[in-house]
Amino acid sequence: MATLLRFDARGQRRGLFAVGAVVAGFAATAILNVVNPDALIARTNLDRPRVDVAYLGDLSDDAVPVLLERLPTLRADLRKSLAFELLERGERRADWRSFNLARPRASKLLAQHREEPVH
Repeated sequence: MATLLRFDARGQRRGLFAVGAVVAGFAATAILNVVNPDALIARTNLDRPRVDVAYLGDLSDDAVPVLLERLPTLRADLRKSLAFELLERGERRADWRSFNLARPRASKLLAQHREEPVH
């Protein structure tokens, strides 16, 4: 840590460290937005033999497109349980303070698929 905060006689390293820390923070945020962790978790869990539907239903709105896409490929019992979780999600009212860009997309997709039969 001491080597990071060490600076030369003109104090230039301290400014470079602060700029680097800010840039690293923005880069980490951008990478997380591109990777989309909840969609990755949904894809990974749906590929496993044992699927925890309650956990998948609690993932953020970023996972909804993946869940809807993979819904027809699941076993009948898992399909019904996950469809129920997704329908419940569509009925939840969210506070404006937790708004994100994935929420309107998820709401639109859920509304489009709401009337589809679950076999």
